[in-house]
Amino acid sequence: MMSEAGSGLRVDRWLWFTRFYKTRTMAAKAVGGGHVRINGERARPGARVTPGDRIELVRDRLPFQIDVVSIPSRRGPAAEAQSCYSESDKSLERRQALRAGLQSDRQQMPRTDGRPDKHTRRKLRERNPVLEPAGPPLKPFGEQLHCAPRRPGHPAGLGRRSSPPQANHA
Repeated sequence: MMSEAGSGLRVDRWLWFTRFYKTRTMAAKAVGGGHVRINGERARPGARVTPGDRIELVRDRLPFQIDVVSIPSRRGPAAEAQSCYSESDKSLERRQALRAGLQSDRQQMPRTDGRPDKHTRRKLRERNPVLEPAGPPLKPFGEQLHCAPRRPGHPAGLGRRSSPPQANHA
């Protein structure tokens, strides 16, 4: 492997090496999707990370504020990965508070065994309103269908043949 300690490491590789994401592809998608910032600026997957950089990351709706301590040479065990960054106590407390809020929110949701019934779905919709769909309103059902008319004798069998098929005797 090349010596990348001097020039830094791509942010997607760094996030994968330090086990924030299970695959490098997932890390690259998160960076490309705007969930990662380096020193306050939105990062691209090819952006370089060097020791001393601050990475702000949102993963599973939880924010992380990480200071890069070192550049890993491989994707090693978790203990080795954790030695490559440090996280402030304030960031940890904030994330734990958000996690506790999400858990209490889930516990307040109506519970059913299996699939929610009609009344539970209503309660869920009231609690988490869905945005109105974009675009023009839907037409009545009959006006939405644009089907070709049926043709008699069509090979797909959409119509009835006027006479039974003839057998070819040679």
